[in-house]
Amino acid sequence: MRALALALMMVVTTIAPCSAQGHDGDNPISWIEKEKVRAAYHYANPPAAERVALLKRAGMNSMILKASVEKALPWLREAKKQGMRCFLALNFNVNAEEEGLRQAVLADGRVERYACPLDDRFWRDHLTPAIMERVALSGDPDLQVDGLWIDFELYSTVTGQRYYNNACYCDHCFGEFCKHKGIQTPKLGYAERAPWLKEQGYAEEYQPYLGERMEALATELREKIHAVNPNFLLGFYPTPHNWSLMAVARGFSTERVPILLWATDTYGGGGPARVPDDWRQEYADQGINARYLAGMLLRSYSAKNLAANIYQTTDKCDGYWLFTTYTLWTPPREKPGDYYLAAGEPEDYWDAITLANSEIDKRLQQGEGYETDLTIGPEPVVYRPLTQPDKRKQLHALVAPEITGEVVEYPKVKLRGSNMMVVACRAGQPVEIALGFQQVGKGADAISWELIAPNRMHVLSGHGEQQHETAISFTPQQDGIYFLLVTAGGSCYYPLRSNAPLGLYAGARLHTMHGAARLYFKVPDGLGEFTILGEGSSGHEPIRVDVYNPDGEMVATGQSNQEETEALITVPVGEHAGETWSLAITKADVEIFEDTYITLPPPLPPVLSLVPEQVFDVRTDL
Repeated sequence: MRALALALMMVVTTIAPCSAQGHDGDNPISWIEKEKVRAAYHYANPPAAERVALLKRAGMNSMILKASVEKALPWLREAKKQGMRCFLALNFNVNAEEEGLRQAVLADGRVERYACPLDDRFWRDHLTPAIMERVALSGDPDLQVDGLWIDFELYSTVTGQRYYNNACYCDHCFGEFCKHKGIQTPKLGYAERAPWLKEQGYAEEYQPYLGERMEALATELREKIHAVNPNFLLGFYPTPHNWSLMAVARGFSTERVPILLWATDTYGGGGPARVPDDWRQEYADQGINARYLAGMLLRSYSAKNLAANIYQTTDKCDGYWLFTTYTLWTPPREKPGDYYLAAGEPEDYWDAITLANSEIDKRLQQGEGYETDLTIGPEPVVYRPLTQPDKRKQLHALVAPEITGEVVEYPKVKLRGSNMMVVACRAGQPVEIALGFQQVGKGADAISWELIAPNRMHVLSGHGEQQHETAISFTPQQDGIYFLLVTAGGSCYYPLRSNAPLGLYAGARLHTMHGAARLYFKVPDGLGEFTILGEGSSGHEPIRVDVYNPDGEMVATGQSNQEETEALITVPVGEHAGETWSLAITKADVEIFEDTYITLPPPLPPVLSLVPEQVFDVRTDL
């Protein structure tokens, strides 16, 4: 495989050399039309020369450098020498509270730490100087700077609302809107303003008006940039999904120089199926001349399917970008938090990237008649909590329910992503489990599963077929709890039936879709209170969790919203310790009800059961 990769690297660099020295005439995106964007996002850590050469050999033609100007300079010089495009990344966000800027106010009246989107001083004194410093570098003949990658996620949030979805209702924004409408500004508290606008029939006009103002600010900035370098490419992350991002996209794009959308629809998996079919027309209808670049998290794409996902996704748009090649050249012990690979070693990922770029070159040269052999197959199952010592300790303490051998039909609870089921087994007693499948969106996902023994040794693995039940049969070699790891790409699956007690592991974010009418859990003896954590997948997909005591009475409820994506519910136990409780995952008061997560923190047993007869308990003497 390594020999193949090296051969493909030679093909890539021979067939499609990237000349990053300029562009054709007055077309600043001629190189994108010829090559497509193939960008690596990283943090400009040395050594620059070797790593630029590595990216080039793999067929990449662009870098996104998230670094200070000083740290980026060696990479910009190497990019110029080796023929690599460069985009400098910077954050839109600033801590307005610390900087003395006007702070954004949300619809519910809460004051955010980040800046009001229409604060002239923020745009003039903070954003513009940082951007123009980077634009000036594009005029240095020894450096390669092609454009910007602006991160519009508002990291200084104190409410959890990371975008201007529900803003801004500060004195300035509210007062300017009232002036625009020719009405006297009412004396209202922050939390009273959004309801008042709705009562007066102005709610639908408010954010569009703010959008026009923000577009004007973005246009003014773009004109300053293009006065220095008329071919400078502006772009931002993530996919435009609210009034403010659409406004900036309009302001940043012109008929001659489009905006580069460093998109995130494909970020968490799904590849080509997640690229909107009509994206070009959709943005054109909004007055936005855009080029769409699909982002892929390496922790969401296995090496096995990465080449096919890159190729097929890029075939539907103008290129791709990978977050992040930092993960590929950093030793595992030095990778904190989310910097991990979905499945495969770094060399496997380099092979896949090289292969994808080679196929992209062939497609560009031969046109629509070219047929690739790359296909997207079932994803390998990866479930990281099983490798974590604290989670393994919790699982070791589980006490199984009675094993009767009776086949139990389960109510439908749809799961998504990678999850784990726990199965109580008796040595020599055959186990039969059936899983259902439901396709989400376009594509051809399928169930992949792996069975792990109590000693954490691999037992079996397999794949299901679309539109069919997936049957899993095995005979345990030892007593104990077996672990069934399951995924279905971006689609859903659910337990149909089992002749062994089966539960859903919820010690680490059980991922459900469209909720659950009822799930059951044991509250250990001696417990005075417990906590349940519900999470929406975003501010637009919140969760509501209702908790029921053993008598079936709802005793607690909580929900997330656009500002608070978590619902942490603390429940007093009273006289019901040692009994079976239940919860329901339901629709919150507003927004969409789709992807949600539920976690049972210690000291609860980390398992939710589909029927009350199969709840798992936990030992407290370990």
